[in-house]
Amino acid sequence: MKEFFLKRKIQKYIKRLPKYQHDPVFFEEVAELYLKLSQHEQAREYYQKAIEVYYQESSRSDEDKDFILDVCWKLLDIDPLNALAHRILGQEYCQIGEFDEAIELYKAFASRLTEAACYEEAITQYRNALVLEPDDIFIHQQCFALLWKLRRRNDAVLELRKIAEIAEKAGQLAKVIECYKKALKIMPSNTELQSELHRVVKLVRTREQPLRLVVNR
Repeated sequence: MKEFFLKRKIQKYIKRLPKYQHDPVFFEEVAELYLKLSQHEQAREYYQKAIEVYYQESSRSDEDKDFILDVCWKLLDIDPLNALAHRILGQEYCQIGEFDEAIELYKAFASRLTEAACYEEAITQYRNALVLEPDDIFIHQQCFALLWKLRRRNDAVLELRKIAEIAEKAGQLAKVIECYKKALKIMPSNTELQSELHRVVKLVRTREQPLRLVVNR
């Protein structure tokens, strides 16, 4: 009986569509009716339409932010890999200065995409996070792992070099050496990588020598 009334209500909404075609709230309400019927594909379609209509309107206020964020999260509840919802959420969080939220969102999406074997898109999402946090070694490491999985040798080595650069600035020389050794396993004849590894090893030895002298005294 409940299903009958829900379907009837949806039919009434659809008949009113021409009148409310520019109202994002209308599409959200239709989506939620479909959701109550467990018709997730139709719900997804109308949530996405609500997002599209929302951005077609030019008279939005700051209060509308709650609406679009809410719709995006509802969409992700039924479609965790929905690229539109993630893109909009990231964009909106950045606009209101919630950069940490945006970074976590991109990382979480990238992780889900990796689990789904969508490696290229996962790299894109990690790159989005790096725009906001360019020196995050963890994110660069995730990019490297995916690039190597895709056998993009040149890009993987570039990522290792970037990690090495960040690590050296932070004084993490052991990490730098580790990166260059990994890079040389991928490109063993690369003289530039060999030279960089030699430079850093020499730098470590130079720093260790005064310490040995102090200890021996």
